[in-house]
Amino acid sequence: MTDFFNGFGRWCTRFFHIMPKIGNKYNFFMIVVGFIALLTWLKVQSNYTKKARENGTLE
Repeated sequence: MTDFFNGFGRWCTRFFHIMPKIGNKYNFFMIVVGFIALLTWLKVQSNYTKKARENGTLE
């Protein structure tokens, strides 16, 4: 089990050395992904609402 935690610690150390090179690009990427996911869900929800109105099941 110690090997696992030591390996994980070494991986985290390498990852944190890479982070300054990435900078805010990752943050902007995640914002774009979240925005696209939001728009997709709003479209899907719109379709669900439209179908519920047509079936008369919208309360």
